[in-house]
Amino acid sequence: MMNAYDSLMSKSRSTKKRRRDNNNSANASTTSPSIPSNINGGSRFFPCPAGCGVHVSEVDINAHLDSDCPQLNGSCSNNEGDRPRGKDHNGHANEIKDSIEEGTNNTTNNLTNSQGAKSDNNSLPQSTAKANPKKCTNTNPTSNAFQHMMKKSAQVYSNNINIQQRFHLHNNEGMVSWTCEDDNKEADDVRAKQDSDVQWSATIILKKVKAIKLSEDGEKQQQQPVQERSIELTVSSSISPFSTTHQSPRQSSSTSTTSTTKPKLPRLVQRHSRLSISHLKSCLQKSIRRRAPLPAVRVAMELADKSWTDLIRRLPIIILEDSTLHPDFSLLVWLMIADSKGFVPSKELIVRVLQIVFEMASCPWQDEIAEHSNDDCSSGSPMKDRIDSGSDDDSKPTSFSLSSSSSTLFPTQQHKEQTTANSLEITTIRAMLLRAQYGGMKCDVDMLHSFSKIWLQRFNSVYAMPTTITSTSALSTNDDLNWNCIPSLIHAKARQESQRLVTMSMVNTPGVVALTTNDVCPAGIDFHCSQVVEHLLSRPDVYSSLCERLNPLLPPKSVTNRDWITSKVKTLIWNYSSGINRRRSLMGSTKQSDCDRMLKRIWDDVLSSPFDDYVKKFVKDRLY
Repeated sequence: MMNAYDSLMSKSRSTKKRRRDNNNSANASTTSPSIPSNINGGSRFFPCPAGCGVHVSEVDINAHLDSDCPQLNGSCSNNEGDRPRGKDHNGHANEIKDSIEEGTNNTTNNLTNSQGAKSDNNSLPQSTAKANPKKCTNTNPTSNAFQHMMKKSAQVYSNNINIQQRFHLHNNEGMVSWTCEDDNKEADDVRAKQDSDVQWSATIILKKVKAIKLSEDGEKQQQQPVQERSIELTVSSSISPFSTTHQSPRQSSSTSTTSTTKPKLPRLVQRHSRLSISHLKSCLQKSIRRRAPLPAVRVAMELADKSWTDLIRRLPIIILEDSTLHPDFSLLVWLMIADSKGFVPSKELIVRVLQIVFEMASCPWQDEIAEHSNDDCSSGSPMKDRIDSGSDDDSKPTSFSLSSSSSTLFPTQQHKEQTTANSLEITTIRAMLLRAQYGGMKCDVDMLHSFSKIWLQRFNSVYAMPTTITSTSALSTNDDLNWNCIPSLIHAKARQESQRLVTMSMVNTPGVVALTTNDVCPAGIDFHCSQVVEHLLSRPDVYSSLCERLNPLLPPKSVTNRDWITSKVKTLIWNYSSGINRRRSLMGSTKQSDCDRMLKRIWDDVLSSPFDDYVKKFVKDRLY
């Protein structure tokens, strides 16, 4: 008795198609001249012999002629209705052949040659024309595959044309500008002048540009991908890069290559210490945080010798995190981008960067993100009106990015000429966004996005001027005081001192011989770049004292463990050493310390002395 499996297998073998031999195929082709066969690996599909233009297989030819063929059944297919009709099935063999050839060759000509098709008697026999006086045509534009493909390609290409922008350095004093293709005629004239005076340039393609929301949701600033075109940014300079060889001053790192290696910068410190780059970066930031300008400059000089890239990449972050926006923030970002393309700065630009370090370390004000809220916004400001009006009007922006036009960033200046002050505002905002585009730690990128929004709204008069600035006697004499004046005014005094102290005393001969213990800030040797926490916890007396003193601070139903003690030690080091910032709040807010008196006593009694001993030995071993 045959089971189900044998029944299925026997049926499959009986219905399996056998391959015909060459002789049978030849005989079949001679007996059916109108139906081509699959010989020597040819296509299994061929045009309908009735002339409708549809390609069918040998298996489906009978069903197609009986029911689907529009020539024989008097119907018009939606996809093939605009094809010319061929001879019906009662025509001669040569007429059928002509209709087959015409049906396969008129795919790209069916829309443009309609008049020629009407006058062609060979392609449309009279009997068929009389039977069907009106041609059944399809008006769907997608019937022409080539035309549809080209239309879609043009649409996609037009949406992906890169936005042309230029970030240009004008002189050794650090003047930079940012021009876009959407700017007014004055910006075009500036761009034309820049193009005629370019000594160095490179091109950067910025993709996946991030957008910053303008509306406040009571949450952290969120970033979202912008469904816009990419940016083709040209970084150019009217200053020739530093070079030790006799090369042409005009060069482009994006289009040409040279056989010479990248020239080294002139040495600023004669004898280097054994402090690593991470140690120097940490000590530089702590010196700026504690307002020690001269030690900060000396540490920056050795860091520039060891890694100019790390110095120029870190300074924009330190400015916003520990100080207040510097008027030359855009210059630092330009140098960072140009450095990634092989630009070697001149000695004058290096000196200017060291002066910026001195000025930002001398700044008495600290700007903070947490100080801003909707309550601080001044009513009646143009940007606030556009934000508060909602998103019903598509012309009113809800976000901004590097791809945004200048009129979107500064709506009040849409019909005004771009003055020097206005162009500096635009350049500053775009420089913040560009620095964030280059990445880094997530907290730094979020901070850059937040400050770009804050300063954009400040420049558009959304936030009122702080009373701490307007009440200062040195700044209150200015009758027309606004936010675009603040960065320059609060750094004006330090800039005068930097030109004298930095340029004449430190950069010029004899310069800095070597770093001393007074130059290296002890707070810079913290848990970010050293094993100080592990060293402290390895001492039994320190660990037992910490367990005893920190035990009252344990959460309910918790047990003292090493991980919890480690986190508390890091908190103590940050609160009483690394995180100390000797500046006043720019917006006048009072800082509420998260530390209570108990933690302060633990630091003074248990950790302060062994921490200082470790740091002093750490620095001494690497300086001498």
